[in-house]
Amino acid sequence: MPRQVVVFDDFRGGEFGALAPWRAPKNSFTGKNVIVYPDGSIGPRNGLVYLSTLSGGPIIGLGRNEFAARAGNYRSVVIIQGTQVSLAYDNMTGQTPIGNIVSPPVELPQFVYEKANTYVSIPGDKLYKIDHITETLTEIYPPSPGAQCFILYGERALAAGNFYGAPGWPPAIINRVYYSEAGNIESWNPNTRFFDVGTSGRTITSLSVQRGFLTITTADGGWWMGTGAPGTPEFRLRKAGTGLTPFTKHQVASLHDGLVG
Repeated sequence: MPRQVVVFDDFRGGEFGALAPWRAPKNSFTGKNVIVYPDGSIGPRNGLVYLSTLSGGPIIGLGRNEFAARAGNYRSVVIIQGTQVSLAYDNMTGQTPIGNIVSPPVELPQFVYEKANTYVSIPGDKLYKIDHITETLTEIYPPSPGAQCFILYGERALAAGNFYGAPGWPPAIINRVYYSEAGNIESWNPNTRFFDVGTSGRTITSLSVQRGFLTITTADGGWWMGTGAPGTPEFRLRKAGTGLTPFTKHQVASLHDGLVG
C-alpha cells in the first residue's frame, strides 16, 4: 500500500489554550512559545529585539497593518508622536512623516484595519484614514468619532465611551454605541445610527469582538453580548452577566475563546 503524506499548515483558528483537545475549534493548535506565521504555518515565537530610537519624541500611538505588511514593500507600522503621524517598515526603519493630527490624543489612539487602510480614532479629536499605499493621512470630518472605544464589527465600525468633546460630535451619552454605515467606515450619523446598552448612566468601558460576537462591558460590572448587525432587525443585545470589568479599553485583549481584562 503506498504511503501518503498529509501536510497541514492552516492554523487560522489560533491557540486553543486551556481547552480540552476534543473541544478545540477547527484549525487550532497548542504549544509553548509558538505563533502562527503569515503563511499559515506555526513556529517558534521570536524574542524581543532592540529597535533604534525614532525621531519625533515619545510614542503615544503604535499600530501595524497586517495587510500592508503582507501585500508588498509598504510601510506597515503607524507611529503617532505628539501630533505627528509617521509610517515605518516592520523593522521600524524608514520612518516617514505623512502628516499631523489636529490635537494630541487624550487617551491612547484606537486602530481599525481595512485592507491597505488604517483608521485611527483620536480621543478628543476625530477619525483619520491612513493609506499605506499612497502614504497619505486624511481627516474624516464631519462628523466622525474621536472615541475611547473604536472597533470593527462585521461590516461596521463601532465607537463608544468617552469622546472628550470631540469636535463636530454631539455630547456623548455614556451608555450609547454609535456605528458607521455598513461597508463604509467613513460615514457616520450620530443622530440615527446608535443603540443604547442598559439604562442611562452606565458608562461603556470596552468594545470587543469575541468569536464573532460583540462583547461590551460597562463600569457597573455589566457584561453584554450582541449578535447580528446593528441597525437591522436581526440585531440582538442581552446582558450575559455581572462581575469585574475592565476600567478602560486598553485593559482588554481578545484570546479567541475568552476576554482578558
